[in-house]
Amino acid sequence: MISEMNSYSVIIVNILLYILFLYFNYRSDYKGKNLIIIIAALFLLSSICTLLFYDTFLYQNLTEKRHAPFSLWAIIYLFINFVIYSSPIQSFNMNGNGIDMPNLKYFNYTICCLGLISIVPFWENLKAVLGMNSVSLVDSYYDKISGDFNARKHLSSIGRICNGVILWFQYITPIFFFYTLLYSKKKVYICLSFIAFINPVLLGILGGGRGALFQTFCVLLFNYILFYDHFSKRSKQYINIIGIVICLSITIVLIYITFSRAEGNFDFALQQIYRYLGEGFANFGEVGWYVQNHTNGHNVINGTGNTFISDLTDYFDSRDYEKLALVTKMRMYVYYTVFGDYYIDFGALGGILFNLLLACIFKYVTSGKENSISSIILLNLYARIGFSGIFCFVYMYRIDFILFTLLVVFLFRRLEKKNTCFIRIVS
Repeated sequence: MISEMNSYSVIIVNILLYILFLYFNYRSDYKGKNLIIIIAALFLLSSICTLLFYDTFLYQNLTEKRHAPFSLWAIIYLFINFVIYSSPIQSFNMNGNGIDMPNLKYFNYTICCLGLISIVPFWENLKAVLGMNSVSLVDSYYDKISGDFNARKHLSSIGRICNGVILWFQYITPIFFFYTLLYSKKKVYICLSFIAFINPVLLGILGGGRGALFQTFCVLLFNYILFYDHFSKRSKQYINIIGIVICLSITIVLIYITFSRAEGNFDFALQQIYRYLGEGFANFGEVGWYVQNHTNGHNVINGTGNTFISDLTDYFDSRDYEKLALVTKMRMYVYYTVFGDYYIDFGALGGILFNLLLACIFKYVTSGKENSISSIILLNLYARIGFSGIFCFVYMYRIDFILFTLLVVFLFRRLEKKNTCFIRIVS
């Protein structure tokens, strides 16, 4: 009974930490304090859901029991890492002096190219999504878990090739979409950029997963806040309406997927939501913190998503949960939060240093260049770590896509130095 009371006390402390963070962030003078609110609110929501999850049937039956207390040190470790991670976003200063914009001629050509490539897979993916029901959603989800799922089986040969091409740009197309909203006077460019942006999301829905939709919601809201001061009053009115429609659509689909998995049982659906949002803290506080054998990078730096890069170790591509579990002596197919994943790989000190290294690199390469498209892409890459931070490290299986995106960023950096390729546009 005492350990149970202690566990509840630790969870309450966890909630209070993120409330305090939000309060001091609100009172601060950080230029990017509005950007970090989304991520901090997610961590607060997760900590509250941990408390609600703790009393559920799912927790009692699905959580790995180690007869260890919910560690306060684990919660402190996670919060220290969250503060370190948040610092460069809080200080990100995209001022109102305009945005370094690709020369509109070249930019429109790029949007047209990506949009046209996306049309065939977008149409085929959209038809497949609209043709799904609650049974097929659940079947897709469990097929994906078992490894028998092929999200591209409905695509034609042309659609498969085009879909593969556009996936390489999945971390760049959201920024292109907002750039067209800002500066493009032709609706066709806005539509094409939206198609290129949303196509990978449709593919994620076909897998019966909520992660792609959750990420999309966060990316849209984050970039809306980022670009808000650069929109005209008239544009803000249209974008607000479009944003509400899109966010409501995403919410409805998320609820539909959740209730499909719960087979219409409302109480069970609520428990699933609590578990989905809150189990990361619970799993790490009670199990992950006590791991003795660390995985030395194989947990977070793992998998390529495609097979274009040769396997570097036995862990790559497949992310063999059983092999990882043999090392850690615990389940590796559940959430431990992103900073918990760092801990599982590198230990307490190593996890903090790895997180600090990422934060310092991001701060160094964007400082003084916040208004450039290259820095905005990097900001989005870094922010995605926080969007999925309550679950896991977002770039598992995505090493090749990250390397490609960084290559594009490097190319933009070179072009930004040439005034003929990039121009400064003031709202």
